[in-house]
Amino acid sequence: MNGPNKSGKSHLGLIWKKKFHAISYENNLNQILNKKLNVLVDNFVKNTNEEDVFHIINHCNANNLNILIISSVSLLEYEFKLKDLSSRLKTFTNIKINLPDDLLLMNLMIKLLNDKQIIVKNPEIFNYIIKRVDRSYEKVFILISKIDKLLFEKNKQLTIPLIKELI
Repeated sequence: MNGPNKSGKSHLGLIWKKKFHAISYENNLNQILNKKLNVLVDNFVKNTNEEDVFHIINHCNANNLNILIISSVSLLEYEFKLKDLSSRLKTFTNIKINLPDDLLLMNLMIKLLNDKQIIVKNPEIFNYIIKRVDRSYEKVFILISKIDKLLFEKNKQLTIPLIKELI
């Protein structure tokens, strides 16, 4: 599974890990090879030894286990040092999380604002933000954090003029 930062990949991975009784790869190859458990590899490109993943894939194949690999980049397009790893990964089902559309952006903002207990009295605020924010999960997270900080500092309600200060 791959997709942009803050798109929920790791969260989905943790749900998968719990549902399928998996073990997480954390540079713990020997522990994984000594157990017959499904395997979750999160943040593949940043935190992973290619040889370890190659051995984990072989272990999972030999023991009829599942493996979920999470990455911010498509593993089909990534240049691996180990060509055998690249060929094995091409057999995996690739799931991509796309950038959010307007409806998803609005729902994400509502959720994040609710999490921070910020009440939005004017629904036009969402339309204002959607027209001006970069279309990424990460930028929305950053904006909502800035809104939370600004509202705390100024002790005011959320308004379009306040948002103008941030965008």
